[in-house]
Amino acid sequence: MASAPLDPDLVTALLAARDDVATTAFDDALRSAEASGRIDPTTARELQYWQRRSLDALVDHAAAVIPASLEARKRSDAAAREATAEARMSWHQARALMSAGADEAAPAADDPIDTSGAATRRVGATGLSVVSDED
Repeated sequence: MASAPLDPDLVTALLAARDDVATTAFDDALRSAEASGRIDPTTARELQYWQRRSLDALVDHAAAVIPASLEARKRSDAAAREATAEARMSWHQARALMSAGADEAAPAADDPIDTSGAATRRVGATGLSVVSDED
């Protein structure tokens, strides 16, 4: 079942639907600093403004990146499934060729040539070489 792409507006809504305790703490710290004279009102408002814009930019970034990343992951997963299916088919073909070759080229029991441990190369079904240590 294919799912619809994730809507950036949904990401924005999900990120906005939270209790922003850190921003509340930030505002409280600004008010306290302003009340005690450690910061002037203009600077406090400017800091609050840029803190809010910073959060807005983060939400915008997430809304742009998350859906695209999830789509890219889905494409990557599909490509990996396809590559694995091709590799599985190639492996089965190689095994069949190795079995057929072993049956046809089985040495006589009294053959004095020791080939144990020697790798052999056979042409696979797709024209690729298959290395086998099982001769």
